[in-house]
Amino acid sequence: MKAKQLYIVLFIFILSLVFSSCSEDDGFEPLFSFYEIEIPENVTIRKILFVDNYTGYLLGQNFELNYSSIYKTDNGGETWFRILETDALIINDIHFHNFDLGYICGERSTVMKSEDGGYNWEVIAIDNLNGGDDPVSYHQIISDGNDNLFLAGAIGEDDGVFSRKTSTEGFIHQYFETPLLSFTYLSDYVFFFGAENFVILTEDGGNVFYEIEFYGKYISQIVADSFNNIYFISPKHGLFISSDLGFNWHRLLYDWNSEFYCLSFGEAFSLVCGSDGLMFASYDGAINWKRVRNAPPVNFNSSFIKSNHEIFLGSDNGKLYWVNRRRSI
Repeated sequence: MKAKQLYIVLFIFILSLVFSSCSEDDGFEPLFSFYEIEIPENVTIRKILFVDNYTGYLLGQNFELNYSSIYKTDNGGETWFRILETDALIINDIHFHNFDLGYICGERSTVMKSEDGGYNWEVIAIDNLNGGDDPVSYHQIISDGNDNLFLAGAIGEDDGVFSRKTSTEGFIHQYFETPLLSFTYLSDYVFFFGAENFVILTEDGGNVFYEIEFYGKYISQIVADSFNNIYFISPKHGLFISSDLGFNWHRLLYDWNSEFYCLSFGEAFSLVCGSDGLMFASYDGAINWKRVRNAPPVNFNSSFIKSNHEIFLGSDNGKLYWVNRRRSI
């Protein structure tokens, strides 16, 4: 009788283990397939974007030779061709609002516009900019498609500038005592800026700015999701989130062995990447993250998730990784 009861207890215990292992995803590790593409140029790929599943752009930088290149694909990433190369000028960001309208920004107050998909570029003159003798380097540019431009950058090594242009007015500049590295906005009034040691917030279109101190943290990327959650990346300190417009923050991810470089959102999942193959994926709205352990041990400097769930990752030395490729080359 006792032996029969013991068997029943053991049977129930085994069943509980089976069902608990099925209901919990703690052991789940995402596995991606990686296909390497090499751009025929020794550049660090800093930005990747697609306007649909076929048309995309990438920005490469070569700081040793002091130039930048922009490449384009019109077949989903199978082949890439160069559409722009600068001479003694570093481009820091590229933004396309649609198939035709695009912008770039970079060193020496450079802002340029293309209306034909990146084949031809015209310089946008920046007026009223008070940089003094220090060079102005714009780090990020965003357009709403109506000729309204927003730019954030640095003046020299110690100061920052936020520049805005509407379709009817010239540029308006606001100055800061710290370089602005990145920014995101929720409306025409609410902007968040990433800087060294600070997140800077305005809720009234730039009349009043608030500084949220993060001592020792270099906030290289700050983005918002569709639910108005704000995230920032600090390379040495990980991924942080605020769900209440910046009043409270907590850390989602940290890895003392690697640095964090980029965060991207897709329709089905989100991705965080960094140095030495660092990669995490989230399938529940960027709350819980799983390590992608089969990623190649390279630096992932940039990422983009297409609507068909393919991923493109930019690395060093002109290397591009096509993840979850849905077509053959």
